[in-house]
Amino acid sequence: LGFYNKANLEELTGDDKNSALDLENTISNDKNFFLALLSRGRKEYAAGDYAHALTDLNDAINIRGDFYVAYSMRGSCKFKMGKIADAIKDFDMEIQLKPDHIMGYVNRGVAYGELKDYSSAIRDLTTAIKQDPSSSQAYLYRGQLFLGNNKKDSACLDFQAASKLGDPEAKAYEKQYCGK
Repeated sequence: LGFYNKANLEELTGDDKNSALDLENTISNDKNFFLALLSRGRKEYAAGDYAHALTDLNDAINIRGDFYVAYSMRGSCKFKMGKIADAIKDFDMEIQLKPDHIMGYVNRGVAYGELKDYSSAIRDLTTAIKQDPSSSQAYLYRGQLFLGNNKKDSACLDFQAASKLGDPEAKAYEKQYCGK
């Protein structure tokens, strides 16, 4: 526990190298330390090391299969690795465990969009917007899907909503496609 706490403090102070070393020490001492595996998986994901992140997240889920964040992170890894259908299964589990976590719907909606299942994608992004109308990401992604499906008016409404919420990418889409 000492190494794990030290790793967290080092991360807070920006000492990523020592934080990573102390996470390694934590896991070396206890291979079933769920939070350490989750933390290391998050760091590996952030560094673009999706294969190692996936291994740690699989181990974390095997230890504690009821923690929605682990499924969210693992689904994001799988998505980055091009395993879209597998990512959707993890986002499904995330939503099952925490139905009010909008990022599960946003991430699954984006994944459905990658598979060109536009109705499922739009349904998930609409659910996210209903749960949190301040989610600029959900508006932006849904607008992109509408645009790709020749529903420019709907796309522009979403780009305008995301733009009002301060999303700079939405402002660019709004300017390019909506004449604003």
